[in-house]
Amino acid sequence: MLNQKREDSRKQIGFYCMEDLVPKDHLLRKIEKAIDFSFIYDLVKDRYSEDTGRPSIDPAVLFKIVFIQYLFGIRSMRQTIKEIEVNAAYRWFLGYDWNDPIPHFTTFGKNYSRRFEGTDIFEKIFARILLVCDGAYLMIDPHVPQSLVFLRNVEKRSRKYEAGLIIISHSVVDFLAPEIKMYGQALLDIPCMKLLMGTDGNNLEETKELYHLTDAELELLESKKRGHALFVIGSKHLHINFEIPAYKFAYMGKAGSR
Repeated sequence: MLNQKREDSRKQIGFYCMEDLVPKDHLLRKIEKAIDFSFIYDLVKDRYSEDTGRPSIDPAVLFKIVFIQYLFGIRSMRQTIKEIEVNAAYRWFLGYDWNDPIPHFTTFGKNYSRRFEGTDIFEKIFARILLVCDGAYLMIDPHVPQSLVFLRNVEKRSRKYEAGLIIISHSVVDFLAPEIKMYGQALLDIPCMKLLMGTDGNNLEETKELYHLTDAELELLESKKRGHALFVIGSKHLHINFEIPAYKFAYMGKAGSR
């Protein structure tokens, strides 16, 4: 039956809680739960005065804004600020309600040039965040590709900040699933150094096609010998053997990843 909405609720006044406006399964909720951003204050405290000048914008908010831009693939800081102004989840992530003014898009650039340029603060913050995300299993999820978008964008910009990115995975197939290949393959292609451990099955076939392995290299990976691996540097492939003493193996425990 055709139904026509006769009342315009857009001008209706209501009382809402920001907490209730963000879906329980939203990616930013997972990130907020996994990462304690308070570590940023210790990293930047020497860049701020304790008793002079106007109150600053919370430095954690500044870096969270950059985090949103990278995570959701927003092309510019100007557009990022526009998106934050109308997005309840973004505001919630920053700790803002609907009445809080969002910083001007030039604010980050001014803070970067005056406080953070020439420092390694960005590298320290993103290194900490990436390590935490890896432990939280947010890297590869066909239903939430934004985490891979974030990693891809960080990888592309890592040269600008003289940073580095290490991708660790049991399977390259995860990165090449049709739903996320447009993001995931870049993470396998861009790094100039790759360490390939023993594998088999579909993962071995995908690795062969991706890195153009020879029959001898296929045999090496398929043998899955402990301590043996294929080291790829640009177009060069090297067979390496890690000699790991027994006492170091004890550090790794007895879990399956050993």
